[in-house]
Amino acid sequence: MAIFEACATGPDAPYDPADLPPGCTFPTAGTTIPPDLNNDGFVDHLDLSVFVRCFAGADTPPDASCAN
Repeated sequence: MAIFEACATGPDAPYDPADLPPGCTFPTAGTTIPPDLNNDGFVDHLDLSVFVRCFAGADTPPDASCAN
């Protein structure tokens, strides 16, 4: 959740992988970043809904079909 908060942009503000907000850091961002779960260029409510469906708890892998 901390990564989500640090990287959140909202639905009308695309992120720039080369210029991410402080606290939103990834060694090789490429064209998308991990919190952008639907790879649409935004870290927003749509990504949060996937996160919420898939979160299973600390050290507990999510169900393989949770993102569907």
